[in-house]
Amino acid sequence: MKLPPTWMLVTIAALSALLILLLACTLRLQRRRDAARAARKRKKQASYETVALHDMEEGGEGSAEILGDAAGWRVPVAPGEGRLRVAVGAVLHMGWGGLKTENQDRFVVAQGDSVRWDSDGYESGATPGAVEQGAPLWAGVYDGHGTAGLPCAQALEQRLHSHFGDALGASVEAAMKSACDVLQAELKVEKAYDAMYSGSTAVFAYLEPDGNAATIGQCGDSRALIVHPNEDGSHHDAFQPIQDHSFDNDEEAARVRALGGTVKANRPGAPLRVWGDESTLEPGLMVSRSLGDCRSHELGCSSEPQVLTVPLAATEDGAGVGLAAGSSYGGLREGQRMAIVMGTDGIFDALDKSSRGAYLANERVRRHVLNAESAQAAADALLDDSLRQWALMRRADNISAVVLFVERPAADREGA
Repeated sequence: MKLPPTWMLVTIAALSALLILLLACTLRLQRRRDAARAARKRKKQASYETVALHDMEEGGEGSAEILGDAAGWRVPVAPGEGRLRVAVGAVLHMGWGGLKTENQDRFVVAQGDSVRWDSDGYESGATPGAVEQGAPLWAGVYDGHGTAGLPCAQALEQRLHSHFGDALGASVEAAMKSACDVLQAELKVEKAYDAMYSGSTAVFAYLEPDGNAATIGQCGDSRALIVHPNEDGSHHDAFQPIQDHSFDNDEEAARVRALGGTVKANRPGAPLRVWGDESTLEPGLMVSRSLGDCRSHELGCSSEPQVLTVPLAATEDGAGVGLAAGSSYGGLREGQRMAIVMGTDGIFDALDKSSRGAYLANERVRRHVLNAESAQAAADALLDDSLRQWALMRRADNISAVVLFVERPAADREGA
């Protein structure tokens, strides 16, 4: 066999070497571009985080560490009959980006069986306001997920407070758990909800008519935050009564694994989810507690809410109770205010990511609350801040929140 001429072999070798060199240069250039893009993103995020941290430092712009520094909260609580006075604010906003086609977030504020405000009313222009003194109050925020997430969240919006009222002969905690049990059974059997792979998270609060306590219930990663006066009333602390029910919560992950679920990320850097086994691609739920999601519940997830009761009446001996590390809360005394903030992950995911964790995110919420002149202004500020953070990520989750401003006015002793 006759070999190719030497010049041809040399040419082929030279062209091959040139091609390899061009590929190497291209890859090197692409790596430099990726590194530069990542550096710009880190710089942009670090710049925002620096501003956010500065804002939360005592004395920084927007700081409201001391009650007197907050524009809305330095106004004295007006005298009244001594019963609780509650003002309500709410927001509901559809996200954008990805495959989002509908807003699956819902909320409701009810007194007994009477709905005062809900998502439909809000979308029609109804603005929440004050509620009657001395009446029981239910407020709930619900975040649907899956193809049938909206009807599942609507079922919670429309029925959960009624089921709670039906069970209220027992303790408040037992009534909350019973209401979730009943609604879970309804979602499971009613075909209109298609709750095998769809469901909703929930966070809700009940204020007792005697004004002595507020009870918080939570299923999933919709979150409640309490902004309360410390024992001597000199400033307000932020307290998260219940941790998010995600698989980053070691106790929740261990509970689901013990009941047969496989908890893992489906790729490096992805969030932990629950799976049937190592070989399945379903159900992939990201929360360990929810309503609906029947397939995930077969694997150890739960519809049972975690419940915590916060005293609103001042303690008789004046001693404070510890709600958080370094914090002491002595109940709500005459002339004092507190706030209960409930929001979906559209609020808290955005603030968590921009603030490098839940602690600083909760501090951001505290700042917005203490600088607001009304419950609605606080809700609007949370929405605006969340949307700014989502804009940096070039997408936005659905957002809903309910803010309760709770006051205990001093009895009007004029003329006494």
